[in-house]
Amino acid sequence: MSVTAASAVSQRALVLLIDGDRAQPSALEAVLEKAAQHGRVQRRLLHADFKAPKAAGWDEVVAKHTIKRRQLQQVKRGAHAVLTCAAG
Repeated sequence: MSVTAASAVSQRALVLLIDGDRAQPSALEAVLEKAAQHGRVQRRLLHADFKAPKAAGWDEVVAKHTIKRRQLQQVKRGAHAVLTCAAG
């Protein structure tokens, strides 16, 4: 990669959206490293139902990497569940 191309990549602004109900906190370091190869991650947003046990483990990661949490509310249960995200 040329110096100009490398500079262009480092200038790219990225937003990382994380599905906290499905992703594992332990995988975040590798994801951030990979994202850094494609640009600068300026925002990190974690969407999850933090009241659910499957979202456990994100608290430490959120603090370490300055990730903004978004609480998802489950409106309907079952195969066709609907999730909404509270603005904020």
